[in-house]
Amino acid sequence: TARWLTVMAPGHEIGIEDLPDNLHQSSTPGAALGDDALLTQWTGDLKRWADARLAAGDQDLLAIAGPAFERTLLKAALHFTGGHKQQAAALIGWAPDLS
Repeated sequence: TARWLTVMAPGHEIGIEDLPDNLHQSSTPGAALGDDALLTQWTGDLKRWADARLAAGDQDLLAIAGPAFERTLLKAALHFTGGHKQQAAALIGWAPDLS
């Protein structure tokens, strides 16, 4: 989980070598656990977060989660493109495809 990686990673950044062995099995993103398993995992985490926020009396959760979701996708796309902003934006659907 993200919490485990945060605690166990030796530096400020988490690299492939920091991932548990079961995630090293394939070079295809999502293939180690399967795309469906990854989707189930993070949506389950999101539901637990939402349950906790609602129990705490919070409202307008989309205003909190939406920007965090977009930031996460953008960071992943920027990493994937080597920091190329236009390509990253196109990959996540913010700009027309530039390929």
